[in-house]
Amino acid sequence: MSPKITMYYVLVHFPDIDFSKINYLRKKYDPTYRIIDPHITLMFPVPDYVGEENLWHHLERILNNVNPFTIHLKGFVKSWDHWLFMTLKTGNSEVIQLYDSIYSDMLSSYKRSDVTFIPHIGLGLFVKNAANYTLLDPKELEFDQKGYRRALQEAETLGLNYRSILDRASLLKLNHDLSKIIWRKEIYITDENA
Repeated sequence: MSPKITMYYVLVHFPDIDFSKINYLRKKYDPTYRIIDPHITLMFPVPDYVGEENLWHHLERILNNVNPFTIHLKGFVKSWDHWLFMTLKTGNSEVIQLYDSIYSDMLSSYKRSDVTFIPHIGLGLFVKNAANYTLLDPKELEFDQKGYRRALQEAETLGLNYRSILDRASLLKLNHDLSKIIWRKEIYITDENA
């Protein structure tokens, strides 16, 4: 029997960019708009029973072997579960390598092998019955093609094009249904790390 899950941990990067245009879209289309700012997920939700101290040491060890790197956010793609993603033109392979490193050792059993990881900022979810969608166990639901096309056109006209440095990550603790961030810790990535 698995231990009861009361909280989840996630690791994200909040790019140092102007979020106003991104949030214009997210407010209309992203069900997580009120929960979390635009971000790049580096580690998807893992249950709190992994242990905060063990997780923190694992993440510090991984991030201490990385140097800060440039990311360039530009372009869009639809995910397998019908999200509109803003993707990375620069820094994509570095984020994927970081993601793979995070899902080593104590986190290896939490990595989803059935889904290809795409570094991104989520702009919106386009399913016909969003009430049946859960971030903890995403499934492919009926695609809202009309809504997606409308949002993609809006995104393209906004000229979303950002450069930033991935030089820190935020470990977040969220409640059991991912509806509220309880606390946040920063892990800084410096040139002296690697």
